Amino acid sequence: AIISFVVLKMYFITSVFVINEAITIFFMIIVFWALVKGSYLSRFLKYPVFVYLGVLSFSVYLMHQPIIIYMDKILPIFGLGGVGRYVYLIIVGVPLSFLMSIAFYYLVENKLSSFSKIFSKRKKV
Repeated sequence: AIISFVVLKMYFITSVFVINEAITIFFMIIVFWALVKGSYLSRFLKYPVFVYLGVLSFSVYLMHQPIIIYMDKILPIFGLGGVGRYVYLIIVGVPLSFLMSIAFYYLVENKLSSFSKIFSKRKKV
């Protein structure tokens, strides 16, 4: 029974991972194809809002997980569980992640980027 449980669990995790990766690759191919062809999607993604989201994407990537994990740990303390917890994570966690990402981008990422440009301009011996 234990072996069958482990095998089923390994298969489930692997199959979900493979499906997730296949979906990601599929949408990545669609976006690249649309950008190369100069279609409506290409013009749509050039709107300033989407360009700004692209600039913030690394900061969002860095900030969203710690915020969501922290909120997920403290919400049961306030009596939020089940579906209410997930609704609260979406309503509060997503905007909070974006706000923290904007702050991180301007206070840390932007400063480090300009700091690295100083060293890249140095003459190499």
